[in-house]
Amino acid sequence: MYRAIMVPLSDWRTDSRAVSAAVQLARRSAARLHIVHVRKGAWTRAAGRAEDQALDAAVGWAGDELNESVSFRMIRSELKGRRGGRTAEELTEYALANDIELTVMTRQRHSVERVLHGSVGERLLGLLDAPILFVPARPRQFRVTKCHVLVPLDGSGAAEIILPEAANLASFTGGSLTLLHVVSPDPHEVADASLARETHAQRYLRGVAERVGAGGIPVDTLTLAGDRVASVLHDAATAEHTDVIALATRPRTSHFEFITDSVTARVLSSLDTGLLVRQQVIEAGVNASELIGMAPRYCKL
Repeated sequence: MYRAIMVPLSDWRTDSRAVSAAVQLARRSAARLHIVHVRKGAWTRAAGRAEDQALDAAVGWAGDELNESVSFRMIRSELKGRRGGRTAEELTEYALANDIELTVMTRQRHSVERVLHGSVGERLLGLLDAPILFVPARPRQFRVTKCHVLVPLDGSGAAEIILPEAANLASFTGGSLTLLHVVSPDPHEVADASLARETHAQRYLRGVAERVGAGGIPVDTLTLAGDRVASVLHDAATAEHTDVIALATRPRTSHFEFITDSVTARVLSSLDTGLLVRQQVIEAGVNASELIGMAPRYCKL
């Protein structure tokens, strides 16, 4: 259950799907909904008045749906170059101050600006110690009841950090989980070794399913072969009628590393499902190579 949900609101016309999804989740979990708008750059009276009217409409609608269990905060952030100023930092400070447990955002369409400098959502992934639910902006109906959540796992403890969040979402929406493990094929490997790896992967997933399913959530497992995780995810999500893909993404040192070496970035750009993401956290004293390398030659997230 969530106690506090935040929606960073940029434009009511493009973010209405995120607000709608957040309202449904807040209603189901009796959470307080925080709608936060960061006003950036130069401001004019006419533009500000139109913006205020749109935001008031969004907050008013959400308040009516949730019996006024809605907070609203408008923050002013000065632009710094073309990178969107301190928007992500302002949202992070608000989230920490208000114990936000889930952020819901609309998946924005690609633009030259986002390709060059990244998005607010991408930056929030590296700043928040809480999951972000990216809601598809396309006409596809996003289902918040009986959510079927697909969870790709690579055999590492770091990837499993998303499991409690995925189970939570599936549980209080009355949905189910499918645990997916993608095994990278090796053309130089003998058949017996390949079969042994697949058997090991299936045993691993069954063990995880037993742990997660102990809470009463229906859990299926799926093992697939492929050397491109994003492509396998695309096919699996379509075949499994997935509503949300839940995954933990590895920390990246730069935006370009994120867009060129991230399953999350590929899923955001290609799939029409919801995406529940949080950044992997490796605790001090834990050998990162041991966590990420627990399953040799498994496709990494």
